[in-house]
Amino acid sequence: MKALLAALTIAALALAGCTVPPAVVRDSVPAAAPNPDLTNAQAAPAEPFYVLAERYDIHFVGGASDSLVQLPSDLSASATWAVVQGKVLGMGYDLRPYAGRSVRRFAQPMRDTYEGHATRFLALVDGNNTIAAWVVADELWPGVISLEEFKSGRDQ
Repeated sequence: MKALLAALTIAALALAGCTVPPAVVRDSVPAAAPNPDLTNAQAAPAEPFYVLAERYDIHFVGGASDSLVQLPSDLSASATWAVVQGKVLGMGYDLRPYAGRSVRRFAQPMRDTYEGHATRFLALVDGNNTIAAWVVADELWPGVISLEEFKSGRDQ
């Protein structure tokens, strides 16, 4: 039970944006070993997360964080992960094949704001494949914003 509580606490801290130094430079991002049984699991294009950021005209500031996060075995049992899953499904990403697995989580503060609030870009990566990406505005509830919502609703 203590191990489960510790794992959930670590996952919650990682999801909340606690950073793990040192900063990660986009061209030197280490790749986690891919899960061979999950090849072609997502419908979204398998591209590096920084390519997504460029496509959505996202501007980074500060250092990025890179951490390993364990997805819950039942995404719907976690309010936060259920919201994330709902937001990324619209872009063709599906976290269900990765439930219960460890994936890399990259977080990067953004210069861009959403409804006047500071934002961060988050991406989950398995090997070299981006399995989900979204924007977080911590001061909003629930604060999880799909890339499409961000593109259309960002502050100008």
